[in-house]
Amino acid sequence: MSLQSTQAIVIGSLDLGEADRLVTFYSRQFGKMKAVACGSRRLKSKWSRSTQLLTHCQLVFYEKKNNQLHRLRQCDIIHPYSGLWGGLKKLIAGLYVAELVTRIVPEGEESGELFYLILKVFNLLEQEGDPDVSLRIFEIRLLSMLGYRPQIGQCIYCKEAIRQNSKISFSPLKGGVICSNCLTHSQSGQITVSAGSLLFLKQALKLKLAKIGRLSLAKALKPELKEMLHGYLMHLLEREINSFRFLEL
Repeated sequence: MSLQSTQAIVIGSLDLGEADRLVTFYSRQFGKMKAVACGSRRLKSKWSRSTQLLTHCQLVFYEKKNNQLHRLRQCDIIHPYSGLWGGLKKLIAGLYVAELVTRIVPEGEESGELFYLILKVFNLLEQEGDPDVSLRIFEIRLLSMLGYRPQIGQCIYCKEAIRQNSKISFSPLKGGVICSNCLTHSQSGQITVSAGSLLFLKQALKLKLAKIGRLSLAKALKPELKEMLHGYLMHLLEREINSFRFLEL
């Protein structure tokens, strides 16, 4: 059992026994991981604030080889993201990000890129950024990092480039767009999308992380992009994302 240290973000927790808590982190060096915070449910526990959901912290833990449950030794707050707890919409958006990472990201696969993407999105949300824009950026970049990037540049059937003024649909089942000429080959469950939505996704994927806060999204495009990415995520996960239903509150 070796002692390890890493930056991490708290993305979940579960009561364990009478006094302990199992905390799920997304860490910079170890990816998604779980650690037991002994005595964290007791009054005046040293873990109560540092293991709060959405907190950016510095962990010191005992790594147990061939065991997914590590033991927390120290957890110091780097940034509490208290601003996310100051408004319902921002809080739900933050919890949605955490739940999506919990559900779709394999355990133990390190990605510093994803770690900094989560921090960037939390910063945008805390700084009064548009939650719809931040979440769509997060979804498409997360999908791309995990190897699930949808095909948005050419038709999934004929492989022709999508023309800007043509009628376009997106298939969550196939994971890509369908041009107007190939719509007769498609199945049910397609989502109509516009060229503007596809352009936004391309920009969200291309821009450097430091610059994604500059992206904006026309109000008319928000519903279709939300439906498109949610439909695709639902297909991949084969289940609903619990916090998604509260995003409209």
